[in-house]
Amino acid sequence: CNLLFKDLNLDILRIRNHYLASDSDEGGSFEKEIKDTIEVIKLGEKAVGRSLMTLLTSWTAPNSLKNNQAPNGGTIAYDPENIMDYHYQKYGTWWTESLIHYQSLGVYPEYLSIQTEPNNDTQDHPSMKLNPYQDKANGIAGYNMAIEAAIQAMNLDDKVVDVPRFVGPETTNFEEYQN
Repeated sequence: CNLLFKDLNLDILRIRNHYLASDSDEGGSFEKEIKDTIEVIKLGEKAVGRSLMTLLTSWTAPNSLKNNQAPNGGTIAYDPENIMDYHYQKYGTWWTESLIHYQSLGVYPEYLSIQTEPNNDTQDHPSMKLNPYQDKANGIAGYNMAIEAAIQAMNLDDKVVDVPRFVGPETTNFEEYQN
């Protein structure tokens, strides 16, 4: 912890949103993953002697919110009868409930990113594809609509103590969007 936090003078810790995740690295519950994350935060704060800023981000949404019902790949679920009806509101509600859960455990992220690598749709690890805007032809939800749903849901919920600043997208590259 001294090397990571003190010697490197870490200013911000990027943590994964494990709330309702079904892809635990060790087959444990999402609560265990969150508990382990909080322990790392505490160890880091002890090493530097101050509070750490945190950025809460997601590798993937819960399976129930995805069109493929799996942690790897896919996008936000949509109504099969109307591909334009993505479940953005449910996604925003999940993010709001996630933030409330973390805050109830003493973690108040200063920053939030709704999806790490939204341009990555892989079967190798937890991921979720979001295009810059909704792509009806390919059945991909829009990042713009997803982040708006999360912002609105958090700002409308009285249980949210502090709404973090939103950052993103955290893309792996911009090559496919150059045109």
